[in-house]
Amino acid sequence: MRGTMVTAEVLQITVGLLLEALEASHCIIVQISADGELVNHYVSHTAVGRHDLIQGNERFLHLCEGSLAQGNQVALTEDDGGIDLEILAICQQCQISSIFITPLIYLQNYMGSISLFQKTIAPDESSREWNVDERGLIKTIADQCAIAIHQAQLYQKVQDLNTDLERQVQERTAQLQQKMQELERLNNLKDDFLSTVSHELRTPMSNIKMAIHMLNQFPLEMRQKRYVDILGAECERETELINDLLDLQRLEAGVNPVGVEDLRVQDLLPRSLDPFQSRLKEREQQFVVECDPELPPIKSDRACFERILAELLNNACKYTAQGGEVSLRIVFVPTPQEMMRLMVSNQAEIPEHELPRIFDKFYRVPNADPWKQGGTGLGLALVKRLVEQLQGNIQAHSAQGKTTFTVELPICPTFSTGFQPIG
Repeated sequence: MRGTMVTAEVLQITVGLLLEALEASHCIIVQISADGELVNHYVSHTAVGRHDLIQGNERFLHLCEGSLAQGNQVALTEDDGGIDLEILAICQQCQISSIFITPLIYLQNYMGSISLFQKTIAPDESSREWNVDERGLIKTIADQCAIAIHQAQLYQKVQDLNTDLERQVQERTAQLQQKMQELERLNNLKDDFLSTVSHELRTPMSNIKMAIHMLNQFPLEMRQKRYVDILGAECERETELINDLLDLQRLEAGVNPVGVEDLRVQDLLPRSLDPFQSRLKEREQQFVVECDPELPPIKSDRACFERILAELLNNACKYTAQGGEVSLRIVFVPTPQEMMRLMVSNQAEIPEHELPRIFDKFYRVPNADPWKQGGTGLGLALVKRLVEQLQGNIQAHSAQGKTTFTVELPICPTFSTGFQPIG
């Protein structure tokens, strides 16, 4: 009985087994719904087509409902002098001499009944008496049937819940996909807008730079010179923003080819660091540089590497107080994969909850620029994309008044199609 979760299969098999084991004339099992309705009938082969017997059994169950619901077995015989006249009439009509009904009870829930019938053989024969062993056997089987029905109901509930959950998941997935498509569309529109605007701004900015250059060719009063210098500085800043936007757009679109060559970082550093010397001197900042002399040449893109280094050092100088220290350390990491590790540190701390967002486009840490250095919030986003394009990774750590950006680049990366070796 417990080997299947199909209620109909359990009860139909039980009907046949009871009929054979107890040598009864007929057997009917009725299942009752939670609201008390008779929902399913399972009949022995001897009762197939006996609508009178099925209807009579329904009447018996109705008349004995109170006793059955309390878990009592009910025996009815036509020899009983106190039998209800309606029951007696049904027995005579169906040619039944005795009925034995056992309720299916589980956890005090009345779930159905087993009805066994003995038909009338001869007028002078007495009705069948159901002995203690037979009653005990039927009670045991009824209990097992009730458990099987309960298990099947639980299984069906689980199936229904799974079906409903699957439907909800499919609906939510469809909604999520729709929202993702909409976000992707909006993101593409935004990128197209930024790219178009950036390209369109390049021409007027070039004209403005040319006009500033022409103005500087003539003698200017001190006030005029100051205004032209302000105009030139702002023009330069806007040009950098436009170039950063275009570079970032190309990187995200994957249309920025990389030229791979053997680079000796030790030889690149003097030229790469030279632009920062005057700035560091002006702000009286200390600059500490350490480069592993055993660092082997790396296969990488010179422009990308120099841009990464420049952006990280610019960022470190910008957010370090006057007289503070900026350090650059480059080491060789032999295991597990040969890597070059580049670390840029400065004396400034980023709140821990802000660290996950510092590589987002246009994001700037609140209140992190007390010296009003300004910026676009694109530098670190560019660095992250450039590092990823070179098959490396970048992390930021900030604690105890110090922030360190760590970049790891493979010594010999395996570039995919689209990267252009040099030489």
